[in-house]
Amino acid sequence: MSGAVFYTVCDEKYFVGLVGLIASLRQLGHDERIVVLDCGLNSGQKALLDGHCELVAPPKSEARNVAVLKPFMVENDSNRPEIAIFIDSDMIVTRRLDAAIAVARAGKICVFTDPDPKRWFSDWSTVFPMQAPLRREPYCTSSFVAASTQIWPQLFARWWAYCTLIVGEASYQEGRAHGSPVAQIDQDALNALLMSEIPAGVVYSPPAENMVQASFQRARVVDADTLECAYRCATPWMLHWSGKSKPWLWRETWAWTRFETGNAYVLLLRQLLTSDRAPIRVPDHYLPLRLRRGRLGAATFRLRGAAGRSFQLAKAAARTLRRTIQRPGAPVGALKTE
Repeated sequence: MSGAVFYTVCDEKYFVGLVGLIASLRQLGHDERIVVLDCGLNSGQKALLDGHCELVAPPKSEARNVAVLKPFMVENDSNRPEIAIFIDSDMIVTRRLDAAIAVARAGKICVFTDPDPKRWFSDWSTVFPMQAPLRREPYCTSSFVAASTQIWPQLFARWWAYCTLIVGEASYQEGRAHGSPVAQIDQDALNALLMSEIPAGVVYSPPAENMVQASFQRARVVDADTLECAYRCATPWMLHWSGKSKPWLWRETWAWTRFETGNAYVLLLRQLLTSDRAPIRVPDHYLPLRLRRGRLGAATFRLRGAAGRSFQLAKAAARTLRRTIQRPGAPVGALKTE
């Protein structure tokens, strides 16, 4: 055993993503505890998860975005682990996370740099009860955080203290302006903490290629059976489907346009849901047809994936054409699809 525990947050809407996350961890040999903050799973989903993870009830709050409750889980875990790992439920792990656990055990806080690394607000010092001056450092994502609870026993308590102050705030997903200092709620709270009370040099950010933002970055599946992927000559640790539209949500407007057969996350999610080795067998009524077992599911997967890919290619061609029209005299050869 690694001494680590995985923590994540889930509601009824994210259930299929959670199943993919759990299946990927178990397939890679991670037998550590998985603790899930249950923020609205239905009774059938809870029954399916029984024996595969631990469900804990959230605190009574008026949280508009349940991600703000993340650090609550560690602070209220009676079996506090040596290493706590937060991982979003819309991720698929594609490589064992031993390296991240080793980094945390060595005293570093393992977090990835955010795609918007310059995000910073002086207002954080008035929003949050900082016990040290605020510094400027690269902004990090809270979608994956690994840290030692022994070396940094106050990290999660302080993060939770910060989050309780903004627990009722809306995030950008609920319509708040992205320029607000708390639009990223738990993530803004974490960064304010890391850039003040946590000493400089403690944060370790792995190479960005280790976390693929699968909704817009193109990784390649090397081996679906082992979940191995490749991205920019690297072997990433995980695939993250960021954004509001998810590939398992078939009723959302335009969600199908982002579902592509060749997308690494989409391919592996289907593999983890339909494989005979899948630890959790999800009934069809929880899944869109394209993610179900059987010939019809497989055929729909190929057709919808091809349609999504065609839409993306057409959209890329339209963007290229628009840029060319806006630059008079550009050579015709400049037109190319992505």
